[in-house]
Parts: sequence; structure tokens; C-alpha cells
Amino acid sequence: MYYKQGRLVGEEEKRAFLENLRHKFKTAIAHIIRMSQSVLEKRSGSYRVMGFDFMLDQNLNLWFIEANNAPQMSQTEKYRRQFTEILIRDALEIEFALLRSRMKRVREFVQIAAEEYRMKLEDWDKEALREMFKEANKEKWEPEFQVSSTNTWEKIIDFSLSENEESAYLGNLDQSCFGV
Repeated sequence: MYYKQGRLVGEEEKRAFLENLRHKFKTAIAHIIRMSQSVLEKRSGSYRVMGFDFMLDQNLNLWFIEANNAPQMSQTEKYRRQFTEILIRDALEIEFALLRSRMKRVREFVQIAAEEYRMKLEDWDKEALREMFKEANKEKWEPEFQVSSTNTWEKIIDFSLSENEESAYLGNLDQSCFGV
């Protein structure tokens, strides 16, 4: 038990409780995203900041309240303003790392395509070039453009890692959720 008379006790118990709570948040958010996939834009280079409201009851059970498609970002209190600034800074770090990664791959693609054009190969494999471009344009990080370890965002879903839906949820959903 992590709490006694409504209070968390002991540092290890607090850490274990918070880790368990973090897992519950991630699982709940993964379920919400999975249920909402049909209305979410799936375009490379686009992202959305969403707000998820939860509450804990007296027994420390986690309850989902609502998801906000466009959460309030303007804050007047200093600590909230600082939190929002960090949130935006870290989101931009992710976007710039993805963009730099994509541009590296697109430059490499252009060099290969230009070389093939210069050679004027009669059997120019346009389909192979399309596939190469599709791969170059994916949302994924190149090793030299990783996000810093201090970034506060945590990946919950990543469809660029696999075509398999189950593995895209990075272990945040139980196998039974996929009808396996």
C-alpha cells in the first residue's frame, strides 16, 4: 500500500506510486488516442498539443475526466507561465529535430536522384525513387538529431517504428486491446 490514512508514506513508496500513476496516464492516453484516430490528422510534420484532465479519488484511483483538443496555453501565474514556456520549448525541440532529420534524408535522396538523372539511365526506376522519397520523408529521428535528455515530453505512440499497430503503442496497451 502506498498510502496510509490518505497520505503517501516513504520515499520508495512515493516513487513506486508515481511510476505506477505515470504508467496509468500513458495507458489511458494511448487508449484515448487509439479511439480517436479517425479524427486525428495523420500528416507528416503536423502535431497537436492536447490536454487530458484526470483526477484521483480518495483511494488514489485514476479517473479520466476529459480531453481538450486545444488546451488553454496563456497563463497569468508565474509557475504556470514557466511550465507553458517549457512545454512549448520542448515541443519545438522535437519538431526541429524531426525536421532536420527529414531534411538530411531528403538531401541524400536528391543527390541519388540527380546522379541517376545525370547518368540518364534508360531503365530509370521511378517506383524505386518514389519508395526512397517516401522513406526519406518519414517522421523519424536520425542519430545526430536526437532530442535532449532534459526534454519533458514522453513518447507514447510511434507509428514510424513499425507498420504493426500493437508495437507502435510502445507497450502502453495490453495485447488484448488489439484482438490478438
